[in-house]
Amino acid sequence: MYPFEDTKIQLSIRQAGFRRQTFNTQPAKVHDTRGHEDDFTLDTHGFQIIKDSSPFPASTFDSDDFINTTYADHITDLLKDSLGCSRVYILATKVREVTWKDAITADNDLPDTDMSAAQNGHIQFPHVDYSYDGAPLFVKRLASQPLPPDALISKTLPDEETMGIIQKHRWAMINYWQPIRNPVTRDALAVCDARTVPEDDLFEDPPEVIEKVKFFGTWYMKAPKNDEHKWYYYSDMRTDEALLIKCFDSKLDGRARRAPHTAFTGSKDHGPVRSSVEIRTLVCWEDEDVE
Repeated sequence: MYPFEDTKIQLSIRQAGFRRQTFNTQPAKVHDTRGHEDDFTLDTHGFQIIKDSSPFPASTFDSDDFINTTYADHITDLLKDSLGCSRVYILATKVREVTWKDAITADNDLPDTDMSAAQNGHIQFPHVDYSYDGAPLFVKRLASQPLPPDALISKTLPDEETMGIIQKHRWAMINYWQPIRNPVTRDALAVCDARTVPEDDLFEDPPEVIEKVKFFGTWYMKAPKNDEHKWYYYSDMRTDEALLIKCFDSKLDGRARRAPHTAFTGSKDHGPVRSSVEIRTLVCWEDEDVE
């Protein structure tokens, strides 16, 4: 159905220490969906690509103030238009312009509890940023103590009013991912069809990590027993395109609730280091029930 290239995706098999992890590299087929963009939707597959008709110049992303004001407002409007949601909160922002190899090498002399440099790299292990329990825990802690442990501070962080809204209305955690300098020709982002990942193939951070380090739970993936996990990517993504990835959805009606994702090194990689920005958001639909 789709062209594909064989590549290797690092599958995290366990948590060692608090943040440093060991990996068991497994081969996986990653299908190039370029030309089939409309075949994939957020509620069916857990991801979709959208157009950004007004991309900003690359130089503006050097400013944290720009990202947390002008760009945050831009993303808010795009998501409301694309998803039909009534509220958008910016939870975390991250610009990534470091290869995974360089990022983890920079952490070599640090203790297991400090993987700060790796957070800036193109992370190469499949994960979902928030588990089913981790998503509401993260939002609850933000509302009572609005200092996210791994993010810049934004004017649109949720508060107690948000907590009241999401107790009654549908809400979701959506990642907005976008190239910012050049088309992506290396270390592309792969996403896994949510329908092909059973719950048993996901595991969470240990309780001590959630309580003492991260303050919320993240999901990681086990190595598949066969090729049941179906991975996709959009080749040569441009700065006027963005990828939406669902990390959580309060609806329990059978729609996709999470889509694992990871950067990967492919056989066709070439060109400059990938530059991209990731915006983690909480979105609400006040015309829908919570579940």
